[in-house]
Amino acid sequence: MPFPSIKRLLHQKIGLNASSVGDSSIERAVRHRLAENKLNDIKQYYEMLLVNSTELAELVEEVVVPETWFFRNNTPFDAFRDYITQTIAPKIKTGEKIRILSIPCASGEEPYSAAICLHRAGISLDCIAIDAVDISKRALTKAKRAIYGRNSFRGVEQDIQDNYFKKGGAGYRLIEEIRSVVNFRQGNFLTGPLSTEDDYYDAIFCRNLLIYFDRDTQKIAMEKLHRALKVRGALFVGHAETSQVTRELFVQLYSARSFGYVKVGEAERRKSKRAMQMPDKIPEQWQSVFTQLANLSAGKSTGSEKTSTARAKIQKTTETKSSIPADPVQPKISLISVERLANQGKYPDAIELCLAFLKQNPESANGYYLLGLIKDLNGETSEADSTLRKAIYLDPNHEQALVLAALLAEKRGDIEAALSYKRRAKRVAQRKPGESSVA
Repeated sequence: MPFPSIKRLLHQKIGLNASSVGDSSIERAVRHRLAENKLNDIKQYYEMLLVNSTELAELVEEVVVPETWFFRNNTPFDAFRDYITQTIAPKIKTGEKIRILSIPCASGEEPYSAAICLHRAGISLDCIAIDAVDISKRALTKAKRAIYGRNSFRGVEQDIQDNYFKKGGAGYRLIEEIRSVVNFRQGNFLTGPLSTEDDYYDAIFCRNLLIYFDRDTQKIAMEKLHRALKVRGALFVGHAETSQVTRELFVQLYSARSFGYVKVGEAERRKSKRAMQMPDKIPEQWQSVFTQLANLSAGKSTGSEKTSTARAKIQKTTETKSSIPADPVQPKISLISVERLANQGKYPDAIELCLAFLKQNPESANGYYLLGLIKDLNGETSEADSTLRKAIYLDPNHEQALVLAALLAEKRGDIEAALSYKRRAKRVAQRKPGESSVA
């Protein structure tokens, strides 16, 4: 049958897992391309795809339509800025550059955001080199023009728009100084190397691409990302892709909701899994508190002396800055501690702790959203979906829950539900710029 053959062809050429976008999306794209080519026979169209690379590219454009904007999900860019300025930049020698890869770069908002982010942090543009790669020729054409409409600036600080863009008749054009540090090129993630040599990039943004691949292709993708990244370089993925990051190769970047990871060296790979998953540096007052929380949530005995010490540390921290208040009888649970376990890949422990939090806070939309996110990462997709519906019931304007619910709906092929959630999330973003925060 021609339609299954078209799905297989898309998988062979770009690694697309049809279930990630839904059969209906592919069918709709195929019907549109049939009309554009004035064809009635899908078999004839399939035969065209086999010999016409231009038409195949047009079909890919129809199937994979990325939506992006400047500083999308701002937290990863904050973590990127801090990690580059504090860890990478001080080691850069005279004449060397900080090398960054954005793949897929879509219409350019992500790589340009990275350049603006580092420039605002005080790093000279002469020290920055960004490669931006995408399979879409149409998207790259737009990226090189660097002219954007209002939709690309949702939630962006006004001073960024004022200082880095010039208004024209067609929209806002990015200034030449920023455009000059980004090199755009067309490329297929799965064919050929990502860089001219191994251990090349200091940071890679590869967000919301892995979700379109099947598991075998995801494994290949992670190996390619690992080879292209320098030791101690940073990798940023999408929030639904963290389960695909190989724990033996990367350690979680210590920054809540950044979905960032750091490539470890050979010596670190030989350490225990737990040692690898701890952040590079934890504030001193938290050093043993998190360890105790993890042990307690896993039901491990810590001994009465250790338990009392942990409680004392929690009490001391609460008197200063901590968001985890102490209660000698029934300590209250913070979602920060839940996130901490999730960031270490301890999803069952994080789920257990989050359920305990919800017993204390049964009307917390943030709690149900975080539980849904972790359940999805743990492979409990159907339960994640029902949990997200509870979050949205409690807070109909919870943007993060709406976005994740849309993603899960797309995964199961429910395009109508996905579009509905996306429209609601878009309305929330327009009414109140910026993303919802989990507290």
